[in-house]
Order: sequence, then C-alpha cells, then structure tokens
Amino acid sequence: MPVYLIHDDTVTAHTTTRGLPADALLIRSEEELAASGLSLPRLTALWNALPGVLSKRFKTRASAVHGLWAGLQKLEPTPPPR
Repeated sequence: MPVYLIHDDTVTAHTTTRGLPADALLIRSEEELAASGLSLPRLTALWNALPGVLSKRFKTRASAVHGLWAGLQKLEPTPPPR
C-alpha cells in the first residue's frame, strides 16, 4: 500500500516510508487524510496540483478529502532509495 507524502502544495506517492523526512505529513488512508487537519483551501490546492486533473473547487472539506483521496490513488509510487 502506498504512503503519500504531503509537502507544501505537492503530494508524492512512495512504496515505503524509508528515507522520507521524519517531520513530513504522511498519509496512508482516506481516514488519515480526513484527520490530518488540512484546511479546505489546502486540500483544494493539493487536488489542483495533481497531474492530469481539471481545476476544481470543493464545497465541503469532506468532499475535498474524498476527491483528493481518489486522485491520490492514481499516482505512481516512487521506488525507495537504494
């Protein structure tokens, strides 16, 4: 299962947490994303930064969490460092 690293307004998918910053926001599930405390504007910015998505404005934080989580599932994980 991939782990998603959120840094500034970007998200990257990884196959492992090895080598990732210890203070980074790491997300493993939609529930963790919902519990992250990220604001609606920040979730929207993350969505809009995903490759291949149409710019979107979400009406509620819950819809932003759900939409962003669906978008994250399409990211290809970065292999772990050697």
